[in-house]
Amino acid sequence: MKTYICVYLGAALLVILSTPSIVRLARALGLIDAPGTRKVHSRAVPRLGGIPIAIATLALVIAVLALDNRIAQSFREVQTQLVALLGASIFILLAGVVDDIWNLRARVKL
Repeated sequence: MKTYICVYLGAALLVILSTPSIVRLARALGLIDAPGTRKVHSRAVPRLGGIPIAIATLALVIAVLALDNRIAQSFREVQTQLVALLGASIFILLAGVVDDIWNLRARVKL
């Protein structure tokens, strides 16, 4: 249970620490979502918000594999499935980043 709590808190801390850098990067690159009639937000919002979440999650999940406890052992037992899940997660992240940059149509994203 301690491992799960540490992974959760560690990922949350990494997200909190890395988000301001990603926000600055998005603003510097002009990757801002302007408010509009079909938008919920009322002021410009930087895009790329999924990057800190994905990086933190991936970093902590991979770090768990280096531990010597039951949770790490159970992760190693399903290593093929874990690699498939992480690979799919990275693919979805990349699709989201590409969409943030070039505003892909829904059909392309699907």
